[in-house]
Amino acid sequence: MLCLTKQIEQMLPSEIALLPREKKHSLFHESVILAVRRSICDGNSETANRLLRLLPLATKKPGAKEALIRHFETWGKLYFNKTLGALKYSKNVARSWTNEYEAQVIVSSWEDSIEAAPGPSVFDADKEFRKVLERLKRVSEDPAKTICMLHY
Repeated sequence: MLCLTKQIEQMLPSEIALLPREKKHSLFHESVILAVRRSICDGNSETANRLLRLLPLATKKPGAKEALIRHFETWGKLYFNKTLGALKYSKNVARSWTNEYEAQVIVSSWEDSIEAAPGPSVFDADKEFRKVLERLKRVSEDPAKTICMLHY
């Protein structure tokens, strides 16, 4: 599965932009698995950090970066260093790469933990409603305009 001729993290942004969405998605998913494997087997965080930088080319969903970081922290031997703004290798996490663990990582999807964007709050809706009422009030008070009521 991970024997692609060129991984997505090795591609130029212009090459990634030319890929169809489905291909881009599958390459990114395979590279996430590879990054988890490299963090466990080699203590390497470079692949994961490159994927974080390429994330805007793969998805525009809000919360995607946080979800990908959570995935690397949950499945790999990585933690996010807020000072550096990058993932770092964690020696304190005891994980080993086995066939069973690989199967679990393949099935898990970092995209499942992207939280839905919250809808507008009650205060936002009330503010918008008051704006509409204010506009209607100004129109109704304008002597140059007439308001017609239609009955069906």
